[in-house]
Amino acid sequence: MMSEIPSLVNTEVIDRRDYQIDIFHEVKDKDSLVVLPTGLGKTTIALYLISSHVEKNEKALMMAPTRPLCQQHLEFIRESTLLDDQKVGLITGELYSQKEREELWIGETEVLIATPQTVNNDLHLLPLSDFGLMIFDEVHRAVGDYSYVDIAKACKDKIQYLGLTASPGSDFKKLIEVAYNLGLEHVEIRTEVDEDVEPYISERRLNWIEIEKSEELKEMESWLDSILQDFLEDLGDYTGRLKNIRPEKVGKKALIETQEDLQKKIGKGGKGYLFHALSLTSASIKTIHLKELLLTQGIEAAHNYLLKLQEEDDRSSKYVKKKEEFDLLAEKMLDLKAMPVETNPKLVHTRDILRDEMDGGRAMIFAQYRDTVEYLMEELSRVDGIRPAKLIGQADKGEDQGMNQEEQKKAIKEFKEGQNNVLICTRIGEEGLDVPSTDLVIFYEPVPSAIRSIQRKGRTARDQRPGRVFVLISKDTKDEAFYWKSKHAEKDMFEHVYRLKRALEEGKDPEKVLEGLMDEKVRRQSNLENFS
Repeated sequence: MMSEIPSLVNTEVIDRRDYQIDIFHEVKDKDSLVVLPTGLGKTTIALYLISSHVEKNEKALMMAPTRPLCQQHLEFIRESTLLDDQKVGLITGELYSQKEREELWIGETEVLIATPQTVNNDLHLLPLSDFGLMIFDEVHRAVGDYSYVDIAKACKDKIQYLGLTASPGSDFKKLIEVAYNLGLEHVEIRTEVDEDVEPYISERRLNWIEIEKSEELKEMESWLDSILQDFLEDLGDYTGRLKNIRPEKVGKKALIETQEDLQKKIGKGGKGYLFHALSLTSASIKTIHLKELLLTQGIEAAHNYLLKLQEEDDRSSKYVKKKEEFDLLAEKMLDLKAMPVETNPKLVHTRDILRDEMDGGRAMIFAQYRDTVEYLMEELSRVDGIRPAKLIGQADKGEDQGMNQEEQKKAIKEFKEGQNNVLICTRIGEEGLDVPSTDLVIFYEPVPSAIRSIQRKGRTARDQRPGRVFVLISKDTKDEAFYWKSKHAEKDMFEHVYRLKRALEEGKDPEKVLEGLMDEKVRRQSNLENFS
């Protein structure tokens, strides 16, 4: 019967959801991709499949990109199956030597959890004939030189594969690459509007707030555009790409491409004047970055970057600093920093949203830059009822110290327990950490990536609790472009998954179907390039 689930599943812990059971039966005997929104139980489907293989005396391996996520899976599987705890194990290079890992791989542990890097290092130690299942969590990473790719190729046709993701991405070529690498036969996808999923979806209100530029910001923007205009006019003599282009129309991407072109010419023995052009390009990139920080992050982040430019001694920074407008900017920013927080409208909106919407619950704020995280920490800690904590990555960036794993765990634990009620994060908070569901999520700025946008929104409206999402958008800045780019990318993402699903269902030979799709993608891209 389709309603059957493996007997090893602890039904006192796992709620029966028909769509999860239906998906389990559809993927039970096929190499499959499961796409399911965050909070709707992808891991439960994995649990059903793991249990069914263990019942057949086959080992199961579950991989996840980070150690904290692996630990989370370990705890979930131990709690949600009737297996003895020692039959479910976590393997990492930090915990065990190679000899100890070899003993674990060949030992009596029936469900093993590891990062893909560990598995890839230990492929020669794995008794593949003992394993019946490999699970690739966050499978959208299985592209390029990521460890998932080597593992999938080494074990293909020997073990059943299950790929899990909430956000496979909007790049069709990468989706096809994932399908190639895992040799997928089948796709199961559910969205929040599907009939069998809808009863389990909590209400999530999405609000976007457009923020007008202040007169002070407009004035400083005009100074930066003036600096950039001078650089672009000079650069126009060296590259047609930037000739006669207005400063408000140029982006970092075009400048970085120009930079790469110049570096190639220099590498081939180009003339000395190209070094001047290269410095002008770098100066232009720094000017645009300062402008973006000013318009989307606020005075504090922009001023911190301006101070770094003042300390730098390279040629490109000198080009920027010798401009009269740079001194005007430095003076104006100092004046504005001394004024009340009302001069930063994004901060004011963030503060007001927290005051009006938290209602005793928890909130997460996502910001692009660590300087912004520190600024928000400092300002929000002064607001009654708000107890902020930060969550940033482990890497040190210059004088900026990252948070090690223990510090990250402590921040999340205190957030769960209510000691802190606002968690201010960089992208580290988007995936891979066991952050509890929140009542409120604030995007301090939009992100252009569909994957990142979905992961951020997925931090609220889980566990059948309603949630609210606020996206702060500075008008006439890259915020607007990023917001619409992520919206269109999400739409494209689901269209691509359904397209792949239909193709696999119609094709007798999955690899030939995928080859055909790849050929079609190449043709379409070629047509677009010819048209443009």
